Amino acid sequence: MSYMVVVSIGPVQSYIRQARRTQDLFLGSRMLSHLAKAGLKEINGLDGCKLVYPGYNPGNEKDSYPNRFVFTCNGDEGAIREVVKAVELAMHGEWQQVARNTERYFAKLAGSDDGAEWAEIWARQVDNWLEFYWAAVPNTDDYPDTIARANAAMAARKMFRAFEQTGEPGHKCSLTGEHEALHNGDGRLPAVREFWEDIQKNHPNMALIKDGERLCALSTIKRVAHEADDNDELTPIAMRNGQRVFDRFPSTSSVACATFRVDVLRHWDVMRNPVMHYIETLAEIFIDHDKRLYFTRSGKPNPERFPYIEAIYNDIDVQQFMSVDGDYFYEDTLELATLRKNTGRSTLEVEDVRPVLKAFKGMMQVASEAGIQRPNPYLAILSMDGDRMGAVVENFTNAEEHRQFSDSLADFADVEVKRIVEQDYPGRVIYAGGDDVLAVLPVPCALAAADTLRKSFADYMNAREFPLHASAGIAFVHRTQGLQGAIAKAKSMEKAAKKDYGRNAVAVALVRRSGEDRSMGMAWEYQGGSLNELQKIIAELRGDSNLSRNLPYDLQQMAYAMALDDDATDVDMMAARERELNRILKRRTDRTIQNDHPLTATLIALSEYGIRPEDEKPKPKPSKRWENMVGWVSLARFLSQAGECTEEVTE
Repeated sequence: MSYMVVVSIGPVQSYIRQARRTQDLFLGSRMLSHLAKAGLKEINGLDGCKLVYPGYNPGNEKDSYPNRFVFTCNGDEGAIREVVKAVELAMHGEWQQVARNTERYFAKLAGSDDGAEWAEIWARQVDNWLEFYWAAVPNTDDYPDTIARANAAMAARKMFRAFEQTGEPGHKCSLTGEHEALHNGDGRLPAVREFWEDIQKNHPNMALIKDGERLCALSTIKRVAHEADDNDELTPIAMRNGQRVFDRFPSTSSVACATFRVDVLRHWDVMRNPVMHYIETLAEIFIDHDKRLYFTRSGKPNPERFPYIEAIYNDIDVQQFMSVDGDYFYEDTLELATLRKNTGRSTLEVEDVRPVLKAFKGMMQVASEAGIQRPNPYLAILSMDGDRMGAVVENFTNAEEHRQFSDSLADFADVEVKRIVEQDYPGRVIYAGGDDVLAVLPVPCALAAADTLRKSFADYMNAREFPLHASAGIAFVHRTQGLQGAIAKAKSMEKAAKKDYGRNAVAVALVRRSGEDRSMGMAWEYQGGSLNELQKIIAELRGDSNLSRNLPYDLQQMAYAMALDDDATDVDMMAARERELNRILKRRTDRTIQNDHPLTATLIALSEYGIRPEDEKPKPKPSKRWENMVGWVSLARFLSQAGECTEEVTE
C-alpha cells in the first residue's frame, strides 16, 4: 500500500522572529532549514519513499528549505511509522549535535564544567524544544483529493499539541521573554547579570553580546552556533578573495546606510583618508577595540557581507570600513551616554569624544562635497508571498506535477531572489522558500526591488506553465525600531495586500519614529498606472519644480473642504475634484504651467483605481480611496528625501 505523508517541525515563527538582531533572525531561519534538510536527506535515502515537496537534490542543495514537507511511501501502517520515526530521529539528532557543539564552545566562555547550573538549564531547554508533527493518508488515483485529505489530517494533528510541561523559573531571556536565562549561582538578578557580563568579557568579539543581554540556551545557540561550528550546511560560508569567510549578516543600521557605503566606495579615492581617520580616531576611545568596535571571527576581521558591495570593493582593502557597524555612521551613536556603554569606558568624558566628533564631521563634509548624501536612518523590511498557491496545488493531477512545481519554486528562491535582492540591489535575503521571501533593503531601493521580484516571479513561473503572481508587504522603519515589531508590520502589510487590495498588490507601512504612522496599498498595475507612477511624484518633489512638501497636507485639507461624499455617484463630483486638485498642484509649483499639472492625471488615477478589490468585494468608498492616495503622496515625500537607489552592478 502507498501513503502520502506530511511532516512539519516547529516552533517556526517564534524561533525566527524572537530576535533582537538581524544576525539572530538570519541564523534562526538557517537553523530550521538545516534541520529540515536533515529530514529531507533521510527521506531521500529510504527505499520506497519519494519526496513531493519541497524539491531536494543532494548534488544541488539549497540554502533555505521549508519546515513542512510531503512525501509518498510504500508499506503498511507499521512501516510508515518506522519511516516517520527515522525522519524524526534524523532531525532531532542534528539539533542535538548543533546544541552539543555550541554548548562546548559556550562552556569555554562560561569557564565552568558540566555540573554548573547553566548546564542543567541548557539541557532542559534543548531537550524540550523541537516539535515534530506528522500525518499520513492512503494514496488514491485522485491526487487532488489525496493531498487535500493529507493537509486536513495535518491541520487536525496540530490542534492537539503533545508536550511536556516544564518549569521556566527565574529571570527570563531578554530575547524570548519565555525561557529562563542561563546563569550560575542562586539565580537572582545580580548573579544572572554577573554571569553574562563575564560571558561578554570572555567572548572574542564583545560586539556579539550587548550590555544587558541575558540569553537562554535557544537564543545562545542562534547567537553563537556559527562560532562553534564550521559545518557549511549550518554556518553560512562565503568566498571572499579566494578565502572562506563567515557570512556575517548586516545589522539594521548597516542595511540602512548601505547606499551611503556604496557611494563612499565609489569615491574611495577622495573618501579613504577622512573615513580611515574617523575610524582610527573612534578606535582610540575603545577598550579592546578589536573586540568591541570591529566585527571579528577567530581573531581576524569579519566584515558584514553585502554581495552587491563586494562587487565594488573586491580589489580594495576596505575591511576596516566594512567591519564597523553601521551605527557609527550616525551622529546620534556618538552621544556620550551611548559611547560610554559601547566603549566599555564608564568614565568617558566630553573632551574624550570631541576628536571623534570632529573626525566624523570632517568625513561627512568631504562626503557632502563629493555629492554623497548622509546615511538614511530608516530601512525597509520586505515580505513577499505567492497568491492563491493552495488553489494551484489543488489542481495538480499527480505527484510529478506537484514535484515539478516545487522544484521551480526552489530554483527561483535559490537563484533569482538572491540575485535580485543581493546583486542587483544592496540588500540581504533573510529567508527565501520558493514563493515566500523575507528580506531587508535600504530605503531608496525597496520599492524597486519589490517590483523587480514580483515581475521576475511571474515571468519565471509562467515560463514553466504555472501562471502565478505575488503580493508584498513593506515596512519602512527606523534603524532603532524593535526588529520583532518591524517584521510583524511587514507581514501584516503582506496580508493587507492580499485581503484589502485584491492580491497581485503591494501594501506599505511608513512607521515614523515620531509623528503619525501611515499605511497604503495598490495593485502592482491598475487602470491608468502602476507602482512606477510613484516615481513621477518623487521626481516632482525632488526636482526643480519645487513642488511643496506640504502637498500631502494640502490634499488632506482638500478632502475635508470638499466633504467627499461616500454615497455620491455623480460624475460631476469627480470632475470637480480633478479641477481642484489641478489648481492646488499648479499653485504649489514654482513654475508657470499653462495646461494641466503633469501630476493631476497621475493622482486621480491612483485615487480611483489604485485600490483594486477582489471581485466579490465592492469598490472602496471615495474617502477611503482618497486617503490611500494621500498616503502614497506622503510616502513619495519621504522617499524624495531618502536619496536615490544605487545603480545596478553589471558583471
